[in-house]
Amino acid sequence: MSWMDDIRASGDWAGFVRDCKVILAEHDAVHGRVGLISGDFVVNEMPYTLYQHLADPLPQAEFVPALSIFEKAGLRKSPTERALMEYSARVADAAVEAAAEALAPGRSEYKVAAAAEGTARALGAEDFLCVIAPGSEEFVGPPEDRPIGPEEIVVLEFAAQVGGYWTQVARVFHTGTPTTEQREMYEVAHQGYLAGVEAARPGNTVADVAGGELAVLEEAGCLEWREYDLGHGDGLDHPEVPAITPTSGMPIEPGMILCIHPGLRKQGVGGAFVGGTVLVGEGKTVPLHQIPEAL
Repeated sequence: MSWMDDIRASGDWAGFVRDCKVILAEHDAVHGRVGLISGDFVVNEMPYTLYQHLADPLPQAEFVPALSIFEKAGLRKSPTERALMEYSARVADAAVEAAAEALAPGRSEYKVAAAAEGTARALGAEDFLCVIAPGSEEFVGPPEDRPIGPEEIVVLEFAAQVGGYWTQVARVFHTGTPTTEQREMYEVAHQGYLAGVEAARPGNTVADVAGGELAVLEEAGCLEWREYDLGHGDGLDHPEVPAITPTSGMPIEPGMILCIHPGLRKQGVGGAFVGGTVLVGEGKTVPLHQIPEAL
């Protein structure tokens, strides 16, 4: 449901071009401005050949980017959208727990990822993203046919798309006994996540969320080990705006869905990528995932 009065499902690129031409002709917009939405703020996904198919028969039309209209409309989720994302988060959590059960020395990253995917698919996930890596060597990476070692710290990120909506959770596991430094690194990242959640409330800005995360890392003397981004929005796309950065002046509003996940990595010691999707409410922000306090 939206403010648009003409919505069609084309089904393929040829149908998309055909329907665009029909709609423009019906609305006598051949000489007007045509807005194009073709991806997200990370990547423009419109092939140049498709653009040519649209532009060639409409030489008088002016094609302009219109993504910002949809990004703004998608910032605040409706109650139905929130319910879908709450279920999506439960699916992501179940997938991570399945991966944790499969995680063992000698088992390949492929098998751990397969356990997560199998659980997510069984619960209705249409799509997923699984990232797993040995935290002492790298932070994130696609699963490989690599046996997981004993006494290894493992960073696992899982995103699930259910009912069209994405959520993401970032967790850390250990196949043996974590060192004191590894435990402390995890606790700092977890406290940074909680600080971000606390700052993600109406009246603040996205910069305040980033500032809350970074303040914890800095106070603990871990800022130099910070790795990866601090978070982003989620919804029909993964990721969505806003990017959680110290320079973003975007206001936090009720109904927004954010994924908050500070990350630390110290070469030879380990990594801690901790956090997940949260829902901004009128009074407080509610985490949608179960994130343990300790490694």
